This record gives sequence, structure tokens and C-alpha cells, in this order.
Amino acid sequence: MITLRRAAGWHSRSMLLALLLVSTLVLATMLAYAAHDAARSHRATAERALHDYAAVAAWELVAGINEQLQSALGPAFAPIRARAVSPYELLPAPNVIAATAAGTLRCAVPASDSARFYFRFDFRDRSLTSSGAEPSAAMRAWLIDTITAHGRGDQQVLVVVLGGRAAARPPSAPIAPFG
Repeated sequence: MITLRRAAGWHSRSMLLALLLVSTLVLATMLAYAAHDAARSHRATAERALHDYAAVAAWELVAGINEQLQSALGPAFAPIRARAVSPYELLPAPNVIAATAAGTLRCAVPASDSARFYFRFDFRDRSLTSSGAEPSAAMRAWLIDTITAHGRGDQQVLVVVLGGRAAARPPSAPIAPFG
């Protein structure tokens, strides 16, 4: 009978030990999941913060560039800042801004500035009036096609184009449209 008691006591102790081990395993699993969840949450928060910092930095960069462009190009476009009363009123001739824009955004090589020209495009009759260096026929055709394809048909556009060589391929983008 004594052996029976020992077996019963031994069985209850081993059950208690097994229960304690299972409880420890469950607690460790729960703590590991909580740590993993906290790390994932921390990473998401850090990514959002970096995204916000990048957005603010991009905004500041754009604001700085806008300010530099306004200070560089503002005086050049001063004669044409008045808005047209109606869409049928002609914009100022391109030579109006030629005098004020002459010192703006000069090329590093002075010989390249000889290719500078200004133009006004009228959507109504697809006419292109230019001032300064005479653009080549290919450049005129490219300007008319590009502005017609990307512009609205109810306005006129006055654009300053700075290109190294007027006879070469057209510039990648106009500096500033006015319409």
C-alpha cells in the first residue's frame, strides 16, 4: 500500500510540474507575440515618421525652388503679368519680354545665348509669332505640334524657350507658359 501512495503522490507532482511547464510555455508564447507585435507597430510608426519627414523635405524643396524661380523669372515676366480681359484679346508680342528677360537664366557659354528666342502661340489660328533668334522650321513645327497637343484650345500661350542651339533638337520643356 505504501507503494500505491507513492505512485499517487508522484503522479500528482508530475501533473503539477507538467501544468507549470505548459503554463510557462503559454506565457512565453504570449510574451513573444506581444514583443513581435510591438516591433511591427514600432516599425510601422518609424516608416510613417520617415514618410512624413520626406514629405516635409519635398515640400520645403519645392517651396525653395519656387521662391528662386519667382525671384529669377519674376522681373523678366513683369511686363506680361496683367491678365487678358477676354480670351479673344491678343497677348503681348514676344518682344515685350525680350528686354526684361535678356539677363535672366543666361547660358554658361555666351555663344549659346544667341539661339535664344521668345514666341507667342495662338490656338485659334495656330499662329506662332517669334522674337529673337529665328527658330528653324523643324523647331517651329515641333513647338506648334507640342503646344497644340498639350495645351487647351481656348487660350494663347506666350513661352520663353531657352535652347542651346535652335537648329538642334527642340528643348525638353519650355520655361514658363503664359496664357
